[in-house]
Amino acid sequence: MRTPYLSIVIPCYNEEKRIGKTLDTLFSYLPHHVPSFEIIAVDDGSTDRTWEILETYQRVFAHYVPLRVEHKGKGRAVKVGMLTAYGEHRLFMDADLSTPLSEIPAALEWLHTYDIAIGSREIDRSKVKATLKRRLMGRVFHMLIGDLVPDVRDTQCGFKGFRASAARVLFAEQKVAGWAFDVDILYLARVLGYTVKEFPVQWAHDEGSKVKAISASFEMIRDVLDIPMLHSEINLQRV
Repeated sequence: MRTPYLSIVIPCYNEEKRIGKTLDTLFSYLPHHVPSFEIIAVDDGSTDRTWEILETYQRVFAHYVPLRVEHKGKGRAVKVGMLTAYGEHRLFMDADLSTPLSEIPAALEWLHTYDIAIGSREIDRSKVKATLKRRLMGRVFHMLIGDLVPDVRDTQCGFKGFRASAARVLFAEQKVAGWAFDVDILYLARVLGYTVKEFPVQWAHDEGSKVKAISASFEMIRDVLDIPMLHSEINLQRV
């Protein structure tokens, strides 16, 4: 099988109202902007019609792989998708397309130079539409992660690209299954010496988001505090 130039991973949880539109948008955009591609949609144990819709698209489009996993969190869904992918470049993005597809070429361009290219809502030229509450929560979380990923200003933007060589290593080692998995991956990237480029993107909060802010925040803080211990073997190897 020919290796795709780009694999896109879409984690999904109870996305029946928008996943069809998202897939239609992807299949309309990608053929005109990348040489070859595959789309991997990972259903994180949805309780609505998400999986039924994902299966329907398998009968319509080639270069498309729907997967269903037990509900363990966004991080687990992304991990499964990234390790299933075959692309030279692998990018995960949110099902609500909060970062528009027009940012894909920039990510791919940076991956010519860096191992990892991550969208950011916190650096110059970023264009963000979000409530004050969400902005404040993001900045408080950034303060809490401290020295884990000190050179990254926005760890949580759901738009991150990887060279295949980096993706295979990092996602195989990923331990966090929930919302803080981004910090886990970026922490590993730092420890293992991968290069990371943070670049500005457009981003708009979707009011239909499934994230429960308060409970997700406590879960993230708990998981972040565990990250160094979860990777203690890797850290010891570098001492």
